[in-house]
Amino acid sequence: MKIAKQSGMTLIEIIVSITIIAVIAAGLFAVSNYIDEQIKIKKTQATIQILVTAIEQYYDFYRAYPSQITSDLYGKLCESPEAKKILDQMDRKALKKIGSSAFFVDAWGNHLKYTYQAEWNFPVIESNGPDKAIGTEDDISSKNL
Repeated sequence: MKIAKQSGMTLIEIIVSITIIAVIAAGLFAVSNYIDEQIKIKKTQATIQILVTAIEQYYDFYRAYPSQITSDLYGKLCESPEAKKILDQMDRKALKKIGSSAFFVDAWGNHLKYTYQAEWNFPVIESNGPDKAIGTEDDISSKNL
């Protein structure tokens, strides 16, 4: 009498296969989150660098930097034709309009902080970074670019 061979996987083999797939998927998820965070950091650095270039063009045109008290840095920079050309090339997601004013935002949607004091050589543009908290080591600043 011949015994028929059964083909297929046992329950244990199926559970082991599912576990292996779950571990691989979890690893891919963690890596994709890390990559996404790095992309946001690079995007914020690029936005700040574009703003630095636009501010330099504004300075070349007016021989002065926008004042600290300006509520609409975008509008102020657009007063300089060369700075406006630079800002027109910027990703529109980095610009948030509220009423008649526009604000620059980082990749996390937080306002970029513009600071200028007359005794400084150049204004500072800062993002709170991935943790969105002020004054932590992950802050992104034009001083560090």
